[in-house]
Amino acid sequence: MLFDQDAVYVLMFRYLRSNNYFISKKKLRLQLLSHPEYPSLKAVTDTLDNFKIRNIAAFIPIESVKALPDTFLAVLKNGEISLVNRKKEKILLRTQLLKTLTLSLDEFQNQWSGTIVAVEKTKAKNSLKFLLNYLPLLILIIPLIIFLTSININSFLWIVLSIVGWVFSFLIIRKGFGLFDDFSQKICDSRKTNIDCNSVINSKSSKLFGLISLGDLCLVFFSVSFLTLSLIGFNYLFYLVVLSFSLPVIFYSIYEQAFVIKKWCLLCLSISTVILAMWLALFLSNVVLKIDFIYWRKALFISLALVVSWFYAKLFLKRYFDLLRKESKYLKFKRNFRLFRIALSSSKFINTDSVSKIGYGSSNPKILIDAVISPTCYFCKDSFKVYARLLDNANNDQIQVNFIFNVFKNDKVAMIISSQILNLYYTEGQIKSMEALKYWFNSQDINEWKLKYEYETTRYVEHVEKQTQWCDSNSINQVPLTILNNNCYPSGYETEDIFYFIEGLKS
Repeated sequence: MLFDQDAVYVLMFRYLRSNNYFISKKKLRLQLLSHPEYPSLKAVTDTLDNFKIRNIAAFIPIESVKALPDTFLAVLKNGEISLVNRKKEKILLRTQLLKTLTLSLDEFQNQWSGTIVAVEKTKAKNSLKFLLNYLPLLILIIPLIIFLTSININSFLWIVLSIVGWVFSFLIIRKGFGLFDDFSQKICDSRKTNIDCNSVINSKSSKLFGLISLGDLCLVFFSVSFLTLSLIGFNYLFYLVVLSFSLPVIFYSIYEQAFVIKKWCLLCLSISTVILAMWLALFLSNVVLKIDFIYWRKALFISLALVVSWFYAKLFLKRYFDLLRKESKYLKFKRNFRLFRIALSSSKFINTDSVSKIGYGSSNPKILIDAVISPTCYFCKDSFKVYARLLDNANNDQIQVNFIFNVFKNDKVAMIISSQILNLYYTEGQIKSMEALKYWFNSQDINEWKLKYEYETTRYVEHVEKQTQWCDSNSINQVPLTILNNNCYPSGYETEDIFYFIEGLKS
């Protein structure tokens, strides 16, 4: 069975929101859809790990369903990932086809494979992030409510119809861009084989002159209707003319769906219904056929401005969404472990056995990282954060990170920091020296450093110089440099990309 590929992202986003995690939709979608194994369970868990959300993927005995959390992601026997909400003796199942089913526990057990993904629920909602997510909507709604309460019933009806029509047009535009939408999916989802919004919206025959889509026409039409009503009021003759142009579009759309494409788009039919309701509202309006030239000039200016604005906006949006898709494909390509392994094995081999270095983590690692850094290097700060995160998240028998200092000539600050780190490492151990490294790369303030850590800084100067000489002899002229299992980290990959390949490197 085939499922909508974006549906896993929607289910995962809803699940995280229900557990009070407020993550950017764009970031979540990019991380999830760019995973080489999307839409698998591993893609879900790796994405959660990437956002540092504690999670567990486990096989649970079928009879233990009552002991499960109230909300979790479940894998069904047909391979579908679904969102589960447990309500006492009932299960609300949100499927990958975005249908909501109410099942008994026995019915759910018959469909469930026994595999779940669960996250740790946060204690409280992040009210600031919640407010920021909905602030744009509030900014639009509050003035709209104030405006609607100040106009007459006839204008109110027209504005409401314009807004409803604009929303349906917006949903058609989204589908035209190939974007997934939960709401429109519900409208277009049907067991009937002759209902298919995507086929109608993306059909070339449904576009006027092969270029102008129904969504374009309707979005501009309803935008003109709303803005003219809002800014210059209602004029019977103007709306009679504008609506007259809409009739051929409606008839053409219905004809195309019925006889050419032979599929029905419920979003398109909804727009046709709204336009027919506008005709009804027009008949109920006061008939004034006098031409108001000032009104017409303003209305035509608004219409022309909206047509031109939408033309350029659509070009921009098309490029933007194309770039998002390319970014997702690029990340998916970049996260392919087999390609990374080939690039790594093809990069320069450097034997680091001959240089004395300070090491953290496992004494018998599966992943060996030699990091060449300088304390005063601007770019080393971000790389060090990656190394520290690797050590913080690693099992002691998995990863070892060694540091080699490459201090450029006459860099006194770098020499002070490097020699003192070595001093702390050999006299007070790994923990103290790592704390000092983290402190430096967080602040990079030499005065603060001297107050906290400067004791004996000359004792290990020669040691640092030998490390720098080793770098020179191996033609290592830049920092930071990551040496992974004695091979230079491949160019084209960021240091933080290593988190995508940890599991592959361990095996």
